[in-house]
Amino acid sequence: MPKPTFAPLKTAALAGLLAASACAADPMYGTDDPLMPVDPGPPTWPRGLHVVGTEIQDGANQTIRLYGVNRSGTEYQCVHSSGFFDGPSNEASVAAILNWPKVNAVRVPLNESCWLGINGAPGAYAGDQYKMAIQNYVNQLHKQHLIPILELHWVGPGTSLATRQQPMPDADHAPAFWADVAATFAADDGVVLEPYNEPAGSAGATAARPISTERRRPGRRPSSAPTRPRACNRSSTRSAARGRNRSCSSAGCSTRTR
Repeated sequence: MPKPTFAPLKTAALAGLLAASACAADPMYGTDDPLMPVDPGPPTWPRGLHVVGTEIQDGANQTIRLYGVNRSGTEYQCVHSSGFFDGPSNEASVAAILNWPKVNAVRVPLNESCWLGINGAPGAYAGDQYKMAIQNYVNQLHKQHLIPILELHWVGPGTSLATRQQPMPDADHAPAFWADVAATFAADDGVVLEPYNEPAGSAGATAARPISTERRRPGRRPSSAPTRPRACNRSSTRSAARGRNRSCSSAGCSTRTR
């Protein structure tokens, strides 16, 4: 039997054939540089947020009920010199959050030492660098019409680096932290500020020199035992819009995290 013969394939044709038969590339989130400036686009996101009684309202005086998720990472990555976020933080990753039904807010936990650039926080991920990454992420959230909730999560009293959750915010640095956060976002009325994550009363918090945020109902007799603030979805978060406190239980809150 005569041997079959094959016409030689041209290089370009062969390359095209191989490309067509190759496996599809994995989906990519695209460029992920947390320090790259973000254009949030036209300011059509929820704005003019303010407190009326126990509600958060927008610029049209419509009540805003927050249905949110956490974006963990910004409270711990920086102190471990591992970056700012735990995973992607670009436009595609933020847009993916919209696939979850009803979600309109994203809680961004912050690290006191990294924001202020103190107590040995790694320079590459602290101070102005850290603030820029957070501001860029806030703009990413605005771009997708998601309400950013900035909350103080990890604190470090005295000269301690903020490496864990404390029962209460510390008197040493928390006031300076919030003064600086408020100044940074003074012109942004689309951000919600949450003073602290799950404050747990003053018991066992002597080393942290806690600032009490507990409030009691008028006429209610004080208890001698430490109490937790009113819970919301089994957490004790509190939120503030434009620097004023409110209980998140009256207007929804983000998912629970530690």
